[in-house]
Amino acid sequence: MAAVLSLGAVTISQDSTSLTVTVEPAGHFAIEYAPLGWVFSGDTGRPLSDLVASAGSDSIGNYKEVIFTYSVDGAPRQARIRTYSGKPVVLFLVKYLGQSANVEPFPSFSRWPSGLHPFGFQSWNYTFALECIEAGSPWLFFDSSLNAFLLSPASDFIVSQIDNTGGVVESGIDPTIPTLDAGWEHRTMLVLGRGINAVFDTWGHALTDLYGKVRPASDADVSLARAGLWTDNRSPYYYNPGTAGQALIDAMGYYQSSGIQLGYLQADSWWYPKGVPPSWQNNGTGLYRLRADLQLFPDDLAGFQNRLGAPLIVHSRYWHELSPDRAEYAFSGAVPIDPRYWKDLAAYLSSSGVTVFEQDWLSGPAVTARNLRDPDAFFDNMAQAMTERGIHMQYSMPLPAHFLQSAKYSNLTSIRASADGLARDRWDSMLFDSRLASAVGTWPFTDNFCSNNVRNVLLATLSAGPLGPADAIGQADAGNLGQALRADGVIVKPDSPLAPTDATYLAIAENPAAPMVAATSSDFGALKASYVFAYARKDPAEAVFSPESLGISARLFPQTLVYDYFAQTGEMVPSAAAFHGAVDEDGSYFVVVPVGPSGIAFLGDTAKFISLGKKRISRLEDDGAITVTVEFGAGERTVALDLYSSAPLSLAVNRGRARVVRTGADSQRHRLLVSSLGNSSVTVSIWPCGRSSILRQRLIDRPLELPAIQRRADE
Repeated sequence: MAAVLSLGAVTISQDSTSLTVTVEPAGHFAIEYAPLGWVFSGDTGRPLSDLVASAGSDSIGNYKEVIFTYSVDGAPRQARIRTYSGKPVVLFLVKYLGQSANVEPFPSFSRWPSGLHPFGFQSWNYTFALECIEAGSPWLFFDSSLNAFLLSPASDFIVSQIDNTGGVVESGIDPTIPTLDAGWEHRTMLVLGRGINAVFDTWGHALTDLYGKVRPASDADVSLARAGLWTDNRSPYYYNPGTAGQALIDAMGYYQSSGIQLGYLQADSWWYPKGVPPSWQNNGTGLYRLRADLQLFPDDLAGFQNRLGAPLIVHSRYWHELSPDRAEYAFSGAVPIDPRYWKDLAAYLSSSGVTVFEQDWLSGPAVTARNLRDPDAFFDNMAQAMTERGIHMQYSMPLPAHFLQSAKYSNLTSIRASADGLARDRWDSMLFDSRLASAVGTWPFTDNFCSNNVRNVLLATLSAGPLGPADAIGQADAGNLGQALRADGVIVKPDSPLAPTDATYLAIAENPAAPMVAATSSDFGALKASYVFAYARKDPAEAVFSPESLGISARLFPQTLVYDYFAQTGEMVPSAAAFHGAVDEDGSYFVVVPVGPSGIAFLGDTAKFISLGKKRISRLEDDGAITVTVEFGAGERTVALDLYSSAPLSLAVNRGRARVVRTGADSQRHRLLVSSLGNSSVTVSIWPCGRSSILRQRLIDRPLELPAIQRRADE
């Protein structure tokens, strides 16, 4: 669409999203969302000029937009309201054409949907109270039917804020920054839709698309792929590494001797000197230089890493005011913003076997001066230098704004989602923060835990982020950790982080004591396995959910198996019906799998928390027969897989061996024992006896999958 200057009101519409934008020459603007009759409107308070409609495309997609210019106290601004084809996203942009006082932000809404439940974030916490939502947080609102909208900054994250004063909602730059530079452009995003989690996902994908972030895979770096030893606060190794780090080398060996293969070590703030005079033992003050303390590591960090024989994750904090780095590099506040500094640091880390860099204390005092440019200089230069050296990053002690900042960087793979040390009182905040992290393509980290608490190990696994045991020698629970890991130390995890269900948001908004029901999944096309963790937040309660509400199609799969992981019992339920499960403070865990066309509910490896995790089950299909590919870690020879079927079973195997045995008193439960014969993966087909035509057709359609063994499963 060519831009056409208008003397009257300009209206654009997106039929695919039912969004309409109207801007009037006098300065009034409105966004209407037809399905719900929602209207967001405001006024610039100034007459507009150069009012036009236009169209184009950006990294989010094809758009239509209204463009207009107006002046505030003689300083001109150009604003745009942009809507997208097929995406219920509105992007507001305002560019300051001349230096401007930081007043009258755009957009400013005097009218917006009322009577909705608010939700937002604080530092490492969440809130359902509008007045408590942190300025840099996205603002979510939803109704009793789970229709929702989300308003957030879309640029300048560290210094942006959304404010609600006198019933007017404004999105702009922190007013403590008095002046906005000529050429500066600020962006705000509004997303609407049905379903709270769906709106989070639409918003987060639009934000990462806007910045070109490549969302990291769940095994993108060693911290995501393998479990590792964490030495941060609440770990027995915190400021207790032993002479030259020998205690840590011994601890890694202890885990290995216990049958747990750890993939890396995290070195917390004890590894570098702090204070003046500098010493690694000076906790509670700024770092002197971000280099290994040679009193602790006479062979430097590289020497320690060589002796350890495993990759490192290393910690950073804020800089001491007398750090010699300040004389050599540009600083702002308590952190370096000089690209030269970050390039030099990244080179040192790379040569020292570091694969992940953790920047801590982001909520303070590891902050820049509060201005327009320095925060992005700090984070952008850090990310760029680490990217050039192949180093991934983790943010720690983040504010909500840092979660949004992470949407810019493909190598920012994880972010702390709760305070130090995973514990029962962290569960709520960890789960809500995980929803924010996963929305913007960053994996949440629950922090370190002791493995003797099986539910903390379970929650850390369900987070789909890093897995950080921190057990003293002799204290690790190999049985609990083994439910999260293959024999080679690879984490068997879900496809996405565990997060509260839509119904849980509504339940807690209406009753702060309502129980937590959180879910995640393993997706195999039409087949989807869900994992539900539920716990009482006050009094003993029921967890209520339907398989359909978890994304299992009741039309395609009328029946679903709900398996109580800790009780080791299964119950068949109609997929459209509500399942009621009693929960207490310790929590209950359910694996939810549909009954496919074969009549089989394939439960997977129930020795693992995530029984159908892709690192164990890489393929699962059901077209009247189940076809499953089983992945084996080094040292694994036989894997037991559980399934439910009312009929006897036949099977065929490619590149391995398999047999089925009945298990327990439940006549419908079968156990499939798959042996690798030294192969890294084995494919098995399973079907009810009497359906041999299914296998014959499969051999015609896919002759390369000729089974090595065909037999009656229960012979």
